[in-house]
This record gives sequence, structure tokens and C-alpha cells, in this order.
Amino acid sequence: MALGVAGTGGHVAEWALMGVSAARIHGAIPRALSVAGVAGQRHRRTLELSDRDAVVLFVRRDIARLDVQRHRTELGQGWVTTVEQTLLDLIARPDLGGVPGLAQEAVAALISRATSACSGSSPPDSVGVARSKTLFPPTEPTDVLHPR
Repeated sequence: MALGVAGTGGHVAEWALMGVSAARIHGAIPRALSVAGVAGQRHRRTLELSDRDAVVLFVRRDIARLDVQRHRTELGQGWVTTVEQTLLDLIARPDLGGVPGLAQEAVAALISRATSACSGSSPPDSVGVARSKTLFPPTEPTDVLHPR
């Protein structure tokens, strides 16, 4: 839902779930959270949802410099940081979102997945296409966009 909120106005490709939100997508956090972290090129104030006790935190970042992958849900599709990028984000800013304990749990859950991916055993499918050329190419949701 956070990606949909961030992308209001038709600009969902400019945003990516990060931190604990990405960790939840990757299965490292088993339950829904009342906070979502979204990275984007533009500044946006923290958004408090009116229909539930939840907030969306917007972090200004250059999405082209992050490792992101496309993710599809029943609500649509958007970008989410890869397991490795999510780990870096959680280690660098465990307090983002105000749930440092969950961030630490997510790091513990994701570290082995990142280690096996970095060992060269089975690299992720890569697309070396700049996002400016194609926002959502017709590929599987596991495709990874690596910055140039």
C-alpha cells in the first residue's frame, strides 16, 4: 500500500520500498507493520494515514543508485530494494521507522540469503536498462535493476 500512496499522481516508478518495508516483502518480517519506508527522488513529508494507525516515511534517495527489483502485489506493481540493498539500509539506519529491534531481526533473517547470492552460486537475473528508458519492462517480478 505504501508504494501506491507514494506514487499518487502516476509516478510509482520514482519510488521504492526500503528498510523494514522491503524486509517484510522479502519475508524477513512476518507481520504487517504500522510504518513503511519509501525511498524517492523528491522530498515528501511523513504521511499519517487517516484510516489506521500507520505512517509512511519518505526518504530522499537517488533510486538510480540503489539496487531495486520489481515487485507485484494484488494492488499493483512497483520497486523494492533487493535483499542485499535492504541489508545495507537496515544496518546503516536501524532506527528508521522506530523499530530497531525488528530491523535487527530482519538483518539476521536476510544475511544468509545475501551471503549465498554474493557467493556466485546463482546470481540474480539482471537487467542493465536505465529506468529512464523503460519504467516497467514486461519481465518477471524477480528481475533486478542494477545502477550503472
